[in-house]
Amino acid sequence: MKTKLLTGLLLTFLFEGTLCAQTPVFPTIAANPANPVFNANDVTYLNKDTAVSVGNNGMTWRSIDGGLNWSLISTFTSTTNNNSVIMMNNYICIAGDQGTVTFSNDKGVSWQNSAQAQSLINYRGVHFADTSFGAAVGDAGDAVIYHWVGGLGWAHIPSAQTNKFNAVACYKTSPSIFADGFAMAVGDTGIISTYSSGSWTNLTPPTTKNINGIYLFSDNVTVLAVGQHGLIMRSPDFGGSWVTLNNTGYTLRDISEGLTPNQIIAVGDSGAVFVSNDGGNTFVENTVGFNTTNLKGVSAKDPRGAFAGSGNVLRVFTSDTLSITYVSDSVLCPGDN
Repeated sequence: MKTKLLTGLLLTFLFEGTLCAQTPVFPTIAANPANPVFNANDVTYLNKDTAVSVGNNGMTWRSIDGGLNWSLISTFTSTTNNNSVIMMNNYICIAGDQGTVTFSNDKGVSWQNSAQAQSLINYRGVHFADTSFGAAVGDAGDAVIYHWVGGLGWAHIPSAQTNKFNAVACYKTSPSIFADGFAMAVGDTGIISTYSSGSWTNLTPPTTKNINGIYLFSDNVTVLAVGQHGLIMRSPDFGGSWVTLNNTGYTLRDISEGLTPNQIIAVGDSGAVFVSNDGGNTFVENTVGFNTTNLKGVSAKDPRGAFAGSGNVLRVFTSDTLSITYVSDSVLCPGDN
């Protein structure tokens, strides 16, 4: 049974004609009519209209109506598992197994895999600060950096970590394409490394639990991290120090901004969804209605967001003011937008 973060917080809701009182609720959700069957590992929203989701066996889908309908990006031909995706303007980058760090600068019309990505490495996370700086991270502390290398391109710059990275967040302080950026990568057994000026620095792990997801605020110093056994941590100084906000429950896999200015959403195993409406200072666990589903990704741009997960889950939600109020199935169609 999931632990409530705020005891005494009761919400009345209607379920099969019976009024009940319990923690905040995402409505019960019917099975997604996905065809073919797939497991979605991540989803990213560029804006309120355009979103991309990726998953096992080379799955890549795109929506141009805020996630209500999805179509296959048929130009992506890899069949390895895709683990993470980021979209920035016309750029899409996908991190996946067996050296997959695949990049498109034309919204998926054409693709090129990074020649610097290592073929024996499964890349787990990818993030871009803008179209001139990004990073993909994976097994054994490996990383490839997208930045200026006599032209914009990739460089293999691994860390000294031996455990795998699961996620990364990037930022830049200069708009110049020649300027390098900054990154933080997190991973198994609590490893954290920061990137600047062409190299990685290993920080003291704040936990021995696996850290699976990371969210960097727009101030470029405040960080939220989620991980094993319900772990939620907050750092006010880019990893220099950490405060644990939650430390029990199901393993959390991803964390993202929500639909309102102060909303943050974290998701994880067995349908775990934690929501903060105060800028990530406190979180309340929500019920989603599919507690047998492992949620692996979440992304949102007002007025919609989406969960990605196992068992055919690619669900769209909308929100009013401070509470998430509606979840619906997405429609997946053959062909390409």
